[in-house]
Amino acid sequence: KGIALVNLKRWQESIDVLTDAIHAYGADAYVYENRALAYAELKRWPEALRDIRIAYEQFQSPWAFEMLVKLSAGNSGWALRTSPNDAPIICKEAALRDLAIAMTCLGGLHYFGLGVDKDVVQARVWFERAAEGGDPQGMMDLAQMCEQIIALQCTKNQLMHPEKIQPQKLQRKY
Repeated sequence: KGIALVNLKRWQESIDVLTDAIHAYGADAYVYENRALAYAELKRWPEALRDIRIAYEQFQSPWAFEMLVKLSAGNSGWALRTSPNDAPIICKEAALRDLAIAMTCLGGLHYFGLGVDKDVVQARVWFERAAEGGDPQGMMDLAQMCEQIIALQCTKNQLMHPEKIQPQKLQRKY
């Protein structure tokens, strides 16, 4: 019933039913994953993170591991705000297991200096690995980082020798 309520997007009701089921019968990864989803939809981040961790640590759920990375430092980044020491550890562990989205997260953490020392070289390494692993966000982050570097170099050259600047053709493969 709790999972059906999740599918209907009745978040609080699903949390209540799934919590009762956990207390009465125990649970598997699927129950914790769905309750975590309901908590996340209600922006109850600590509870969502707790359930995702249980699903991952007790049941080795691959979905939970990927979700843990996304919620730790991905688009929402809420774990980084609520538990800043966890996000770099989670992302690095996942990145070393070749999870491309984790590589993107780790690159972002290094690029902005969130939870780790700011290190644009490490950021680029992780963005490159993420792009090679097929993560679209990693590809975009790498491209943006390269554009910024090119723009900075161009600006320095223009200031020093504006007469020597010539437009360059983009190398594209179609």
